[in-house]
Amino acid sequence: LVRYLLDLSLAERTEQYIEEMKENSRMEMEEALNKAVEIERESREKVSRSDKLRMDLITNVSHDLKTPLTAIITYVNLLKQPGITEEERDSYIDVLEQKSMRLKVLIEDLFEVSKASSGSVNLNLEPVDLVSLIKEVRLELSERIAGCGVDFRWKLPEEKVIANQDGQRTYRIFENLLVNITKY
Repeated sequence: LVRYLLDLSLAERTEQYIEEMKENSRMEMEEALNKAVEIERESREKVSRSDKLRMDLITNVSHDLKTPLTAIITYVNLLKQPGITEEERDSYIDVLEQKSMRLKVLIEDLFEVSKASSGSVNLNLEPVDLVSLIKEVRLELSERIAGCGVDFRWKLPEEKVIANQDGQRTYRIFENLLVNITKY
């Protein structure tokens, strides 16, 4: 009788354990499913944000490329007109050169963005004095800065600030920042 009761108790405990395991498995499956649904929702949101950023980029790049291209077309047509003076011709050619160089820079920037987004950018990291680099960009853009109507206040440290950077790309970053400030 004792043995029978022990076997019965063991059977009941085993059955109870199996039921608990089933319940735990069910709960774990529900948690796993909920987590999978959440991950999928977050992924869709990221894709949606990425698509929006990509469309904004395409819109901005199209506009940025169209602006110098339109000027180039206009000045080519002006050059075709009979009776323009040599001075006008030289002036038009200067504008064409400026606009075509701007277009070249924009295309190079687009190429760099494409490389960066695909992860295939090779950085040439080396110690760079950021203060000197900023001063160099400031000097290069001094006419543009002076003529933009913005009161620039430079508070650069006297000592060098050395950082491991790709000098050319960091220069471009500072240049783009300053050009955007003068534009907008």
